[in-house]
Amino acid sequence: MLNNNWVRLDDNTWSRKYEFIDMTDGSTSLPLSDALKVHGFLDDWPEPEIKMKKAKYSEKDSKGKLFVDCSECERGGNGSDEHKCSSGWKTKKGSHGGCFMGDLLSGLEV
Repeated sequence: MLNNNWVRLDDNTWSRKYEFIDMTDGSTSLPLSDALKVHGFLDDWPEPEIKMKKAKYSEKDSKGKLFVDCSECERGGNGSDEHKCSSGWKTKKGSHGGCFMGDLLSGLEV
């Protein structure tokens, strides 16, 4: 049986706490993730696979250094970094500049 209760977290927000109640003896109550492990449901569960996409505009130069296009950079217009780059913060399309100090967006590879 699955039981869900609301619990108050440290930052005064509410979250659901899921528990698995074993009905065979009625005495044990485990968190849901532990109950799934105990009963063997997570043994053959596949790990999530992250598919990497090839960067379209970023490339390595002749010395092997990575040139990151502003549109494919974490600090560029498509990135999620809160501290945006002063030269590429609004660049959303490729081939409009880049640098050698940028970090590729997660999920991209060269």
